[in-house]
Amino acid sequence: MVRLKHRYLLTEVLFSDDKVDPSTKWGELLRAVKEGVQLAHGDFGTSCVSSSIQIKYFNPYTRIMLIRVSRDHYEMVWSALTFLTQFNQRECIFRVIHLAGTIRSCQKHLLRFQQKALKTMVAEAANPVERQKVMALLEDATRTTLVD
Repeated sequence: MVRLKHRYLLTEVLFSDDKVDPSTKWGELLRAVKEGVQLAHGDFGTSCVSSSIQIKYFNPYTRIMLIRVSRDHYEMVWSALTFLTQFNQRECIFRVIHLAGTIRSCQKHLLRFQQKALKTMVAEAANPVERQKVMALLEDATRTTLVD
């Protein structure tokens, strides 16, 4: 029996209006990605990707999404993501942050990515009270381990 190998694309969804929409569903994102593959690669791309693509994780507040796709066809999904400019009638950009062979590797990279973002927030804090709040979040994120 042949083992199916996958790739995981850790993706950030950047909206132009910068509003948080907690009602965003995984199915809507999956449909948008599949439509993007259809537009970029036609029926061939859709048939290659449709059986293996899954959204494994999405956080509407951080706008981070983890997509799993077969190793042979991840480039189609990646190229389709670069051409997507709208989601739910909102202008956006899908930016691939990391490509990995395992979920564990993506989780580690996501933790480093979020810590880096918090450090920039500390540097940009307007007053000492805000800086203290962000520092507390940073310390909490450093203690928290995503992967056991």
